Amino acid sequence: MRSTNEQLCVLCFATTFFHLIISIDIDTFAGTIPYIVNAMLLGAMGSLMLSCAVLLVVSWVTIVDGGKAKTTPDWATKFSRISFGLILFTEVVLAFTECIITGDNGAYDGSIDAVKGFLFAGVAASWATVCAKYGMKIAAMLKGGAADNKQSAQIQKFM
Repeated sequence: MRSTNEQLCVLCFATTFFHLIISIDIDTFAGTIPYIVNAMLLGAMGSLMLSCAVLLVVSWVTIVDGGKAKTTPDWATKFSRISFGLILFTEVVLAFTECIITGDNGAYDGSIDAVKGFLFAGVAASWATVCAKYGMKIAAMLKGGAADNKQSAQIQKFM
């Protein structure tokens, strides 16, 4: 298994690569990149960015609940994999479906767009809840421990 730093680098590299491709023809006016490819790449970029946030929250869960071995709890691993899959499905597959329905002309289908928004918001809200819960746990750990340490005080301030 790769470290969190390596996973973040891969996610950021993929996001940058997709952005590079989209930058060739941003609004697809020149016709070099079909709109359907542009929509799917934009969806992939959005899913990769939310996946970075999920990965960081899983790291917090590992810090708090990982024990001395620092192993990620099973629920966090399963939930993150389900979230990655759901985000990717939501942003890429539904973007493809939306382009097929609307005729690849850049229009939005309200029903599909609403489903995309609700699924994306549901995943983001659930991980924001986990983030808040474990952020408070880390802040309490820092408060109860070595609060005289400058680094602990600074981390506690940001928590």
